[in-house]
Amino acid sequence: MFENQQMTPAAMTFDCISSTRFLALCDTYGAMQSSSHQLRQAYARMAQDHLSLVDEWYNLAQSKGWHSVPDAGAGSVTQAINRVRNVMSVTSGQTGGTGQPLYYSGQY
Repeated sequence: MFENQQMTPAAMTFDCISSTRFLALCDTYGAMQSSSHQLRQAYARMAQDHLSLVDEWYNLAQSKGWHSVPDAGAGSVTQAINRVRNVMSVTSGQTGGTGQPLYYSGQY
């Protein structure tokens, strides 16, 4: 049935991107669910490693001409920042019962 079908290098690359993104998501979920600081840190490091691999795969795809993404304009970046700030202002003061804010309150 699959004898004459070949997977192209581009298709393999995008399959690797998809799989690695999924692994980063699983790592992030593991970090959120972990009660151990050491385990949480290990999951966070693995998530970062997987996200770095995704960047490498995207760079490969872009260098081969398989994937092109236009740069985000200044307006798009400003709009995204404003949306995040809006969400943060709505959630400010919410503590989830912990006494600690639900968001990062440092500088951006």
